[in-house]
Amino acid sequence: YNSSILGDTISKLGEVHRSASDIPPVVIARCQFLLGAGRGHFNILSLNCEHVANWCKTGRLFAKQIFTSGPTSIPYERQRSVSQHLDSLVSQVHKLKDEYRLTLETLCSRLNSLDPSTNQRRRVYLKLKDTTKYVQVRGNLLYVVEVDLAETEPLLRNLPSPFYARAEQTDINTMKVTFEDVSSGRLVCSKAKCVKLIRPRIYHRENLFRFEYAYNGELQSRRLRRWYVGVQPKDGLLRTSATRDFASEFELVDADALDKDLDASECNLKLTYTSSSELDDLDDDDDEGEDDEEDSDDGDDGEDDVKRTT
Repeated sequence: YNSSILGDTISKLGEVHRSASDIPPVVIARCQFLLGAGRGHFNILSLNCEHVANWCKTGRLFAKQIFTSGPTSIPYERQRSVSQHLDSLVSQVHKLKDEYRLTLETLCSRLNSLDPSTNQRRRVYLKLKDTTKYVQVRGNLLYVVEVDLAETEPLLRNLPSPFYARAEQTDINTMKVTFEDVSSGRLVCSKAKCVKLIRPRIYHRENLFRFEYAYNGELQSRRLRRWYVGVQPKDGLLRTSATRDFASEFELVDADALDKDLDASECNLKLTYTSSSELDDLDDDDDEGEDDEEDSDDGDDGEDDVKRTT
């Protein structure tokens, strides 16, 4: 029931939790319009809360009693005057969908574009949204680490791992993406307890390596739609979970732009160490000069003592 193929089939029957939902701004616009209309009735024989939720998410009214679905203006429509106010909702929904479609097309073209210098796909970093934490490869597992550009200790500096991303836009609110490790060529796949890197084999399904990149940045496995990708709090391990509360929001950051910042911080770090070492050398020279002066003073005192003795 939770597999991708069966989930796509069941979604056509109108199940709310398996239907292809629109982007959140569109759903919120429909909800606000429905609450703001205030002219309707609730007939338990023809409508229920699931039908209303399905309309808010998809714009289609589904009647489970007769298993039919079709586009409708508004679920709670008793008066024709209500339908006159529907034009503003339709224009608002179209505007929101067009804006997100352009954003998604720009992101897909950026991920699938080739770098002219290397003639390969552009590298990206997986970053937690609104943080300075990035995904790092350790063996065949993925961890989230803190990348601090101002860190002066080389042993404490963490570097993110770059990936090649292959994006495919199948719908206005869906983008399927596959991540490939740049250094090893392995693909990111979702397992029951973790997200790991494996080499693709002939017997592997394609959805094993695919993820759905949501509107808010959540990654959802195509292998099992229940699985959301999140971060384990105790050690930062990237793993899957069956609840959305565990899901994390990610950003696909251009690796070249971040590498420039990392190189600049490394140069500043080298300059800092060079200047500190030069200051240490000057301090050592001053200490040696003071020691020589003390030795010469001791020698003069010894000569005076010898003269007095004679």
